[in-house]
Amino acid sequence: ANFELPELVHNLNLLVDLCEQDIIQSDRKLIYHKDRVSVLESEGEKLSALVEREKEQIDSLEQIIAVIDRLEQKFVDGTLDMELALKAFRKLKEEFKKEFREFELQYVASTIVVPLVKSSLTEWVPLAGKNESIPH
Repeated sequence: ANFELPELVHNLNLLVDLCEQDIIQSDRKLIYHKDRVSVLESEGEKLSALVEREKEQIDSLEQIIAVIDRLEQKFVDGTLDMELALKAFRKLKEEFKKEFREFELQYVASTIVVPLVKSSLTEWVPLAGKNESIPH
């Protein structure tokens, strides 16, 4: 006994087509979201690396500022001499080459060293010594 139910077959075909469209749309959404997750993970890694670099730079700058603050305090106290200033700026230049150039720390050095040289020159009597250099 063959039953012909064209309406039922038509309705079933419609349901299958609708389900197929839902599956295709869901697959597209899944692919889109996977791609989005991948992009966000990549951006997160880049930002984490950037944060690490920034932390390192902040640490370097804090160390530089600490050295300069100590020099400035010693200068204010009158306990800073040329040798100590030279050692400190040599250390800064060796340990923080990039920052030394980038922030032009040589100009900071000049603001600390010039008064020391000036005070040394006020005490220097060029004709009094036996081939003496500027006092230290």
